[in-house]
Amino acid sequence: MKKLNVNVNELPTGVFIGIMILYSIMPVVARFFSSVLTTYAYMIVLFALSLLIIFEHGMKTLAYNIYLIVPYVLLQLMDFLSFHGVSASTSDLFVWVYSILLAFLPVMAAAYMFKEHKKFIKPMAVIAIVAVLVTAVTTTLGLYIYPDAARFLATDFETENAFYIRLGWMNVGGYETAYTLLLLYPLVIYAYKQRKIHLITAIGISLLFFICILRSQYTIALLMFIVTTVLFFMKRDITTKHVWILLAAAAVLILIFWAFFSSLFEIMARNVESKEISDRLLALSGGVDGLSNTEDQRLTLYMRSINSIISYPIIGGFWFGGLIGGHSYILDIIAKWGIFGAAALFVIYRKIYTMFYKPYRLEKGFGYVLWIFLQTIFLSIINTGAWLNVLALFVPILLCFIDNKREIKSVRLKVKE
Repeated sequence: MKKLNVNVNELPTGVFIGIMILYSIMPVVARFFSSVLTTYAYMIVLFALSLLIIFEHGMKTLAYNIYLIVPYVLLQLMDFLSFHGVSASTSDLFVWVYSILLAFLPVMAAAYMFKEHKKFIKPMAVIAIVAVLVTAVTTTLGLYIYPDAARFLATDFETENAFYIRLGWMNVGGYETAYTLLLLYPLVIYAYKQRKIHLITAIGISLLFFICILRSQYTIALLMFIVTTVLFFMKRDITTKHVWILLAAAAVLILIFWAFFSSLFEIMARNVESKEISDRLLALSGGVDGLSNTEDQRLTLYMRSINSIISYPIIGGFWFGGLIGGHSYILDIIAKWGIFGAAALFVIYRKIYTMFYKPYRLEKGFGYVLWIFLQTIFLSIINTGAWLNVLALFVPILLCFIDNKREIKSVRLKVKE
């Protein structure tokens, strides 16, 4: 077995990144840290890791990481000022910086590994795989014991609640876990298509993910999972063109055969155990009217942001009292900040795509990789998260791990020897 050639001085960084991956995926690790460390102690750990990543290789790496996170920081700064104003307290400012580090640290860590320490990628991928599979199993088992636990975790933020603590120690995940499994699911198909795992293994992992998402009772995640399963029946070497054709064909089929899909949703609603999923499927079967009458009024919230974008496309609706829906990460940012918000999002996603996805564009099967990227953006349109930890850390290291015989390079990531 090939030994990992890592300098002793590099080990602290590797350990920090490994812990960060576990913390992001496994609820029991998060529970452990919240029990052992105070919030401020964990903040200090994040600051230390950020400084280690940014300053280890001098001004070149510092400038690189600043360029990477500036658009995101500016967006968060505008949100911070709009909420607190210029009279914000030191504590408010500290929490704001902490939230930025928590959200963007995975991107910096991935860029750091691909730029300076490619030797870390394989062990970090193994850590991520083990953590994902273990969490999928424990979450599925936990949801058989407590069927509504995942929904509870998505709505209850009382971290001292006894039930909340119990679920954490049982390693039962909620919203984050269900959607992380959804976003990583195409990698299972990609690994099978690249002949890196056997069909039985791919089916076994897929069934585990499906059962976990189904028991979590997140309807959108369940439907997106079913749609992604279509990739299993595609040829091995799908390209960008195939992906766009597939999406266009799906849109046309839905428009032409909506009556069929409406009936299909009704049938699914009658045969699913979860009342939450059943109600949402019935709403979907009713089309626009059905979605408008749902309890969370998701379609109405989307339209608020869209109307603000239409009314104030240049500098955003925030300055003029435009209504923001609050149920879409991407639509809400553009609605609040107009062209600047759209430009900042474009820079962020373009940078992530250039660093971690574009290097695969000449590889056979790039369509599977592109599907992951597009699916994550779509999820950020219909939900409130950016999913940067999955998009810019878990997926890149797992992709590189799957393609272990290829040295994935990007012009922007080359380092002079």
